[in-house]
Amino acid sequence: MKIIQSFWSKPFQGSGGWYDPVFHYISWTLSCLKLLEFYDKVELVTDRAGYDLLINKLRLPYTSVQVCLNDIDHYDEGLWALGKIYTYSLQNEPFIHVDNDIFIWNKFPNRIESSQLIAQHFEYNYSYNRKSFFDLIERGIKYDSFMKPENDSVVNESNLGIVGGCNIEFFKDYTEKVFRFIDVNYDIISQLTKKEVSIVNNVFEQYIYYSLAKNKSCPVEYLLDGISDSFKELVRFSSVPHSCKFIHVIGYHKQNSMLCYMMGQRLYYEYPEYYDRIVKFLNNR
Repeated sequence: MKIIQSFWSKPFQGSGGWYDPVFHYISWTLSCLKLLEFYDKVELVTDRAGYDLLINKLRLPYTSVQVCLNDIDHYDEGLWALGKIYTYSLQNEPFIHVDNDIFIWNKFPNRIESSQLIAQHFEYNYSYNRKSFFDLIERGIKYDSFMKPENDSVVNESNLGIVGGCNIEFFKDYTEKVFRFIDVNYDIISQLTKKEVSIVNNVFEQYIYYSLAKNKSCPVEYLLDGISDSFKELVRFSSVPHSCKFIHVIGYHKQNSMLCYMMGQRLYYEYPEYYDRIVKFLNNR
C-alpha cells in the first residue's frame, strides 16, 4: 500500500496553525519518520517551496517526491485542504493519504489497507460541522442534490485525517465534484472573511466525501470509533506507544503548548539526529 503526504505551502506560511513554527517542522518530521518505520513507500506531493523546506532543508527521507501543487496557486490560500484534494486526484493506484499531524506506532490494520474507501472516523452531526454548512447555505452557496442534509438538519462527515482506498474511480469523481463546488461558488467564497473561508474546507473535503459515498452506496471503513467532537481521544501522548498507537494533533489542539512539547520530546527520544537537524536549521535561518 502506498502512503502519501501532501504539502501545499501557500496556506501555511508562518506557524502552520501550531503554537510555534518549530512545532510545524517537528510534526512533519515525526510524521514522515513514523510512517517510514512501517511502510516501504511513503510519497510526498508538494510545491516548490514545500520541496525546499521538507527535502532541501529538513532532508526528510521520502521515497519519492512529486512537485506539482503550484498548479493550484490561483486558489485562495484559505482553502487549505485543496492541496489534499488535488493530491487525491492524481492517484491511479490504491493509497492512504496521511495528514502531517498524524503519528503512528503500528501499521494500519488489514481492513483499512484492503477497503474500497477509508477515513479516520465518522462525525455524526457534530455541532461545528452543522453550523458551518448551514452558515454557508445562508450565504447562498450552491450545492449538488446529493449534498442535501439528512432529515434537513443532520450534517454527517467523514474525518479525513487518513483517507484513501482501492476505489480510484470514486476519487476521480469526488475530486472533480469538489473543484466544481469551489469554482461554482468562488464569487461567494471570495467575499467571505478569513475565518468564514476556513469553514468551507470542512464542507468540500469531509462533507462531500461522506455524502458522495453514501449517494453511491460505497461503504467507508473507519479506522477509529467513539471519537468525540473535542477530539481528546486523538492526543493521548502520555499513552504512547503502549496503549495508544495513533495520534492526531487535530485543529485547535495545535495551540496546546503541553501537547506540542510532548510531541517534541517524542521526536527527540525516537529520532535525536532529526531533532538536532531542526535546531540547527532554526539557528541558521
